[in-house]
Amino acid sequence: MNHLKCSFCGCIFDAELKRCPDCGTKVKRKEANQYYTGPLDLKVAAVANSYPEKDILCSILDAEEIPYLLDFPDGGMASSSLLGEQAAVIHIMVREAELEKAQALLAEAQDQAEEIDWDTIDVGEPLDEDYE
Repeated sequence: MNHLKCSFCGCIFDAELKRCPDCGTKVKRKEANQYYTGPLDLKVAAVANSYPEKDILCSILDAEEIPYLLDFPDGGMASSSLLGEQAAVIHIMVREAELEKAQALLAEAQDQAEEIDWDTIDVGEPLDEDYE
């Protein structure tokens, strides 16, 4: 399988895609330096179930400068749920040497998210009485 490296964000992805799955930059196939030929000793660090979740997880890895590759086992197709949300399975893969660090960072972020006391967060008034 051939891979490309996005010239804008540096994401490494399947060469058959027409746009970078991370930032949406259109692939320019004429640039020879865009093809990634390094070793792909990758392991799944996390699985995101939506594009917003993918963005959050990738931003955590970006902050620590951990490179990752996005894998879309279902071909990158998103399905719509009844609520209009986009659902997809996205594997976030990192080099095996950085797997432990990446998983620890992502687990720490998950723990912090679970510690939020939503009863203390002001989310405003409901837009419709039917939601109460």
